[in-house]
Amino acid sequence: MSKLTTKELEKKIKMWIPYSQAPQAFNMSPYTGKPFDCTCGKTHIYNNLTSPPFVDGGMYKMGLMVKECKHLSAVKVRGFFNTDKMELLFGCKFEEKKKRFGFTLEYPKFDEEIKIWIAERWEL
Repeated sequence: MSKLTTKELEKKIKMWIPYSQAPQAFNMSPYTGKPFDCTCGKTHIYNNLTSPPFVDGGMYKMGLMVKECKHLSAVKVRGFFNTDKMELLFGCKFEEKKKRFGFTLEYPKFDEEIKIWIAERWEL
């Protein structure tokens, strides 16, 4: 696993689709209550309130916003029937104080997607 800057994360996920715009976003509900390793170095328990997906990478890859430690972690689930644990791919510290949270691309605007989840779930 590698801890990236926000800019590096953005480059890696630039072809991923913001979760609210994904035509058939991956259903994460089977993973509720399952552990996942986070970019912060700890293991968290997934649920869509405290670690909602903000981007869908296809092929069982998701970007999660982790409220507990304020990190963005890209994970890969091990398949539809193997829901024991998610594999950490990479991630970065969530830069809540920076303009656009440190993101710079005009499309996709990951910061706009993150704002949706903050308003609905995080209440920063």
